[in-house]
Amino acid sequence: MVANKNSSGTMTLPSRTAVALWVNEICGQISDGTWENSSPRNHWQFWCRLDVVVGPDAKLEKSSGQWVQKKTYALTRLHQMKFDDGTYILRDRMIATARLAIAGVDPTDRETLSAAEYMPTTLAEFRTAKASNSWAHDFIAKYMTNVTDEVAEKFYAAEYTMKQMNADLKLIMSVMHTA
Repeated sequence: MVANKNSSGTMTLPSRTAVALWVNEICGQISDGTWENSSPRNHWQFWCRLDVVVGPDAKLEKSSGQWVQKKTYALTRLHQMKFDDGTYILRDRMIATARLAIAGVDPTDRETLSAAEYMPTTLAEFRTAKASNSWAHDFIAKYMTNVTDEVAEKFYAAEYTMKQMNADLKLIMSVMHTA
């Protein structure tokens, strides 16, 4: 069932981490990031208007009349992009996003998933910042509102490897190819 009238359909993925990666990273990369200037110009519209949910089977259900103009994106290369200084642009953010999903954050809650990028290095640092509401930048506070101590504990205990990320990205690409 389509959740809203502007939806282009529903993508169901059996992995909470894959849904979180889609919601917090991939859709943005398709529309405003890595593939922003790809042809055709409105290639992103179908993908970014999908409702993406966790379910038992990976599948794509298009709304009637929806046409997909582009269905091939090199998602497994996203985490390989580097800044000039050699640090990775997206890898750490994608791993942190998946760890928040593992910790129990709703994988479709983009605002809370956005906290992943700003999580302090340790649980102790998180607790200090949360208690004083004093983050590296003032704007971070809004993302941390829904990150409870329990979620933070699970986040810092969670492991998510590059192998798991590649599996999630390949899963997403396989569903996209069915469009």
